[in-house]
Amino acid sequence: LTLCLIMNEEKQLLEPKGGFGCSASAIPEFFALDEGIIGQVYRNGGHISVPDLAAQPHHRLDFAQKLGIQSLDVCCLEVRGEVLG
Repeated sequence: LTLCLIMNEEKQLLEPKGGFGCSASAIPEFFALDEGIIGQVYRNGGHISVPDLAAQPHHRLDFAQKLGIQSLDVCCLEVRGEVLG
């Protein structure tokens, strides 16, 4: 599964703008910036590898678990206008 998330106009949420590997209806309409693994990577920048999603109690990626995803890599290519890679 690959997702491209873009900050919304109000700069309060990350919205999926592209994806590969599942139906668009399986992906949440938005991801909060202040919670979960995706929010953590957004706030801190960089990259995080999660070898066992079930071991992370506040991951906020229930949709991924429903798709059978057990591990993941999350990276941030740009934060607040600063290109990271």
